[in-house]
Amino acid sequence: MGDASSARSRSTDFVEPVYDILNAGPRHRFTVQGANGPIIVSNCVQAIARDLLAHGIKQSERAGYPVIGHVHDEIITEVPRGFGDVNDFERLICELPEWAAGVPLTASGWRGKRYRKD
Repeated sequence: MGDASSARSRSTDFVEPVYDILNAGPRHRFTVQGANGPIIVSNCVQAIARDLLAHGIKQSERAGYPVIGHVHDEIITEVPRGFGDVNDFERLICELPEWAAGVPLTASGWRGKRYRKD
């Protein structure tokens, strides 16, 4: 690993390097092994996380949990007293879209009168 192989575009005859994705370092950050060393692949990981959050928001709204906001990786809903269950909500927002099958995703929720940063 570490050497780039070449991929030729079928439509343009353009050649571009293709790099291996590595799970590197003590923090297990995903990196791409570039020509001059590893490059942290933060943007694509953050984009996937955002897509999973958006999917969780849609799932919660479909189930009757109106979303009133989200902060980073948190979904904030406002429901009447007695409606729903925290464990069911956690399970619901962790249901993965087909394209993300197998991605390890967990949630930890709480119920309260006001928003707080956990």
